[in-house]
Amino acid sequence: MSEDGGTPAAGDTGGSNGTDTQGGAPAGTQNSGGTPGTGTTANGGVEWDAIASEFGDPEKVRKALEHARTWEQRAKENRAGAQQAKTLEQQLTEMQQQMSDRDKRDLERSGKTAIAQLKAELGQAGVKWDDVDEPLRPDASRLLKNGEPDDDAIARYAAALTRHAGRPVPDPDQGKKGASAPADMNSWIRQRAGVK
Repeated sequence: MSEDGGTPAAGDTGGSNGTDTQGGAPAGTQNSGGTPGTGTTANGGVEWDAIASEFGDPEKVRKALEHARTWEQRAKENRAGAQQAKTLEQQLTEMQQQMSDRDKRDLERSGKTAIAQLKAELGQAGVKWDDVDEPLRPDASRLLKNGEPDDDAIARYAAALTRHAGRPVPDPDQGKKGASAPADMNSWIRQRAGVK
């Protein structure tokens, strides 16, 4: 207190009458240094005087604080749940992306296997893959059925490509040891038709 006994001196926190002279909070309560008489503290909270005038007795204040803490806890739980849901959603998205990538790789692998089977069948027929013109080469997806090589489709393509691609099927009647040339055109047609 100042020397005249009525006004508080700078830095004086209280008098002998049981009240805090800075902010008007009752004795035994804490005041965090807000503006005196405004009802708020420096950190934005409400002073106890304002709370006491609104609720009346301490039991109502306890109930109001308990109610506020309950809702604060629920808000924290909701926030944690939302973050967990976001995390689960991200994990689901990543898992779907990984599965999609795996399916693409499996499809490519199956396509390569089907092309290899087609090349093998063409090789058995005497046709090299390099002899098959690029436009005649099938897309690997046409050789698959349910993501796996389709043996029927591969056989159909191999038969079609054997007829159209590359080198002609050798004729055993050609060359030095071949049959003698037919005498006329009619004989040649009969020979080609297989009629004797």
